[in-house]
Order: sequence, then C-alpha cells, then structure tokens
Amino acid sequence: MSKNHSPHNSDPVIDIGFLAKQINSAKLGVDENGYQHHYWRGADAVVVYNEDGVDHVEYLSGRLLSNWVKYVEEERGWDREGTFAKPLIEADRWRKTWAKQHQRPQRRYQTGICERSPKR
Repeated sequence: MSKNHSPHNSDPVIDIGFLAKQINSAKLGVDENGYQHHYWRGADAVVVYNEDGVDHVEYLSGRLLSNWVKYVEEERGWDREGTFAKPLIEADRWRKTWAKQHQRPQRRYQTGICERSPKR
C-alpha cells in the first residue's frame, strides 16, 4: 500500500488524511434562523454570522465538529448544508481521533544538574 498522500490515492483513510490537511476553513451551512456557520481549523472554532456580522464564536477545544452540527440540528435545525460540510466533518473527525491515537509521549528534559547517588 502506498503512503503517498495525494487526492488520487485509493485508500480512503489516506484520502481523508490528505483532506484533513488541506481544508483550513469552510461553511458548514445555514441554520433555520438564517445564521451562517463557518468552521476555522486554525482556531478549532465555529464562527456564527448573522446579517450584521459575527454573532457567536464557539471554540471546540478538541471536541468533534460533528457535536456542534448535532447541537445546531437539535436547537435550531439546518436550512441548508455547506458544499464541503460532510468532507469537513469527516476530516475533523479523522484529524482529532488520529491525533489522540498518535500523540507523542511527553519527554522529560533534564535541567543539566547532575544528581549523584549518595556514596555508600
């Protein structure tokens, strides 16, 4: 199996990985109140716009984007979905679950002070 991360690769996991690295922001959709929901990957946040500008910013802080989508569905409902909403949600899920599974262990760095064991 090739590890080449290209959009033409046939492995769906690698395709999602490629997509997860490419999408920086996209419109999730418009809720039934007419508010636009836009995801910004760099901030891991959903920005909700009304006709006057920014109405609300929801920082996800590592929570899945799909949780926000479900919340809006229950509270307001969705009027229409953004063009890249589904791939964006999948890419977010892949990125956040992959990151949790592949976290590097924390290294403990020595301060440079050499501690000697007591002489016996």
